[in-house]
Amino acid sequence: MNDKDKKVLLGTVIAVVIIVVIGLLLLFTCRDNDGLVVEDVAREAPRLAEPEKEEDLPEFIEKKEFYPEGEVSAGYYVYRVNPDIRHKKYTGYYRGGKKKMEYEYKDNSKEGPLVFWYEDEKKAMEGAFLNDKRHGEFKEYHPNGKLKLVYGYNEGVLEGPWTEYYDDGESKMIEKSFKEGLLDGSFIRYTLAGERKEQTFYREGRIVRPATAESE
Repeated sequence: MNDKDKKVLLGTVIAVVIIVVIGLLLLFTCRDNDGLVVEDVAREAPRLAEPEKEEDLPEFIEKKEFYPEGEVSAGYYVYRVNPDIRHKKYTGYYRGGKKKMEYEYKDNSKEGPLVFWYEDEKKAMEGAFLNDKRHGEFKEYHPNGKLKLVYGYNEGVLEGPWTEYYDDGESKMIEKSFKEGLLDGSFIRYTLAGERKEQTFYREGRIVRPATAESE
């Protein structure tokens, strides 16, 4: 064997050794697909914690008020992120659980329809709020359900005609008028039969003409 052949043989042996070594390394680091798991280098690195999903929290939280004996006296809603601000419906209750009143808040300000009920669930009063003040026409009812009063507010101040009815809800008892919260104009009392009983005239809350009976 000449030197050339020796070199070829030596190169072949080295190549075989390298192939065998690589094969052994692969054997210990990898497994085949017949039920064996392939080693993953990335598995050695610590896994980053997955970010926790933000829980779906409600925008509003319901709050309740209670009578001393523990019964619910009212229920309302506040913003979850700012529990000092009331929003949405407010409901008040009688002892025993029957509804007493209902209105709504808009960012801590009373806004929209207002309703009161008697304890027997008949309507007692209805009206509305605007910017936390009574506004517009209001009606009150006798316990028998008949109309009792009709009057109005302008941003929390009595304004315009005021009419009060007898228990039948049709016969007028009193008619008067307000201007900027003060009696202004005629103040008339009626008998149940509908006759004028007396009349007084007001101007800016002061009597300008004393009461006069229709019989006089």
